[in-house]
Amino acid sequence: MKTIAFMRTGQVLRLGSSMSTASPLGDQRDAAGLLEYLSTKYKVIVFGVTRDIEEYDNPNVKFVVPELGGMDHYSTIVDVEKVYSKATAELASYEPELVVQSCGAAGCATQLDNPHHAGLQAWIMRYVGPAIHAIHHLNLPRVCVNNDPRNYPKEAEITYWPNVAPVAMLSQETRTFHRKIWEKNYAINAVYSRAENWWSYGSPYSEVDNERTIPCGLLAHSHIDDGRLKKGRDDTWYKLLTGLTEYEVHGKGWETFSGYNNINFPGTLKPHEVPGFLRNVVCGPIVPCADGFLTGKLRMYVLHGAAPLLYGRGEYLTYDNEYRYVPQDSPFRVCNAAELKAAIHLCNTNETLRQLYIDNLRAKTEPDFTMIDECIESNGNGDFGGYEEL
Repeated sequence: MKTIAFMRTGQVLRLGSSMSTASPLGDQRDAAGLLEYLSTKYKVIVFGVTRDIEEYDNPNVKFVVPELGGMDHYSTIVDVEKVYSKATAELASYEPELVVQSCGAAGCATQLDNPHHAGLQAWIMRYVGPAIHAIHHLNLPRVCVNNDPRNYPKEAEITYWPNVAPVAMLSQETRTFHRKIWEKNYAINAVYSRAENWWSYGSPYSEVDNERTIPCGLLAHSHIDDGRLKKGRDDTWYKLLTGLTEYEVHGKGWETFSGYNNINFPGTLKPHEVPGFLRNVVCGPIVPCADGFLTGKLRMYVLHGAAPLLYGRGEYLTYDNEYRYVPQDSPFRVCNAAELKAAIHLCNTNETLRQLYIDNLRAKTEPDFTMIDECIESNGNGDFGGYEEL
């Protein structure tokens, strides 16, 4: 059985009871679901700050947790290097063959002694620095899994430690874009890998029945004021929701939506409340967080028996714009309020058709790990994307 390192960067990896405070659909869940699957095929060494290790009983998973203590941006280079080196040596004792990194927020530099003399924030030193140090000093192929269009790695170390550049970039979209990382330019090649559904590995399905009291439920952050994701978002939601009355929206950032009111937008839900909400929803519209970037929202809806109504037939922010899951001409695709109203009526009056639609999507969204398995077995050698210096 192959031994691999698994790193969740950008923040703490939550396991066990601490997952109750994590978003039901976010990169914490993405990391936990992927780890659960990988442990069925490989010996996995989890490297980094991790909560509730004592609650995670899995014989194929071991943990290396850097002893960070009170480390912050006031720590000395010598002290930080001692901590990083000790953790790296412990990881080396397991002899991993590569790293699978679940990408969280990315810093512009991660090592205090970086040649650019860039100052570091404490969270980067604690949750990213140890990983980059270990990848470099152990010369491990770096396979990145990205579940958020904002989290593509951009560490300065890529420019002077070339072996930390990702050899694979498994994502929820296929695209190539250029990024300048300090003084060097890179082509970042992201490859679609079906990663949007990995979070749900092992999750049970809810019943699909007609005992649901919310005709249309929307679970989403608006991203209207998110500088990196806001393009076209207010207009899209306004086009969908204007004139409708029977819908309920939960998420952050809706107060600045041009169609906001305090009846249809009651506020956010706590993580543990989300499954219950969706089990009470008949259907709801979905818009992607970025154009062309598939998310796990579709899987979450069908997992709990709600019918997802996908936005667009080629417009900007069309969800599933390659029509992998729902055909372009499907009545379950909506482009405006009139179409959304018709789809809501269809879902609420034709339970048989809604059931068939959900069953079809459940089959299509079953977690498929084929690409990451092939990537791991080949140590990242193949058509798996990655970073290329220009």
